Amino acid sequence: MLQLSSNLVETIGSDHYLHDFTDEELKEIIVKKDEWSHLDYLLAQKILKERGHEIAPEEIERHRKQRLEDLAKPEERQTIWIIIGYIMAFLGGFMGIFIGWYLKTHRKTLPNGDRVYNYIESDRKQGGRILTLSTISLVFWIGVRIYFSK
Repeated sequence: MLQLSSNLVETIGSDHYLHDFTDEELKEIIVKKDEWSHLDYLLAQKILKERGHEIAPEEIERHRKQRLEDLAKPEERQTIWIIIGYIMAFLGGFMGIFIGWYLKTHRKTLPNGDRVYNYIESDRKQGGRILTLSTISLVFWIGVRIYFSK
């Protein structure tokens, strides 16, 4: 497959859409290889080389490492979802269970296959509290409903 892509790059003419990309856009294709096809990646390298702007492998690796570090950073504080989660926990629990579980457990997969938490630790702890409180609240409201239905 890789050899096929390498051979195909040589047959692609100058009417291919990547020829309209700027040098910076082509460099971005190389750095974000996981977002593009292997053919686009190889063609971007070829076009840059033809333009005299070939990128050194060390520079590519440095940019990829920086990108992975940026992608691994957790989201900003989820204050509004935490507030909504606590409100939902007291109002019956079901939606609070989902919000708490999501805040506590949600992870994202990086291009290198590593999985990291999507939210900062304090938000994950709040998610655990919302999950616990929502579960207790749900059991309580079900109990109240059963008790008063008799």
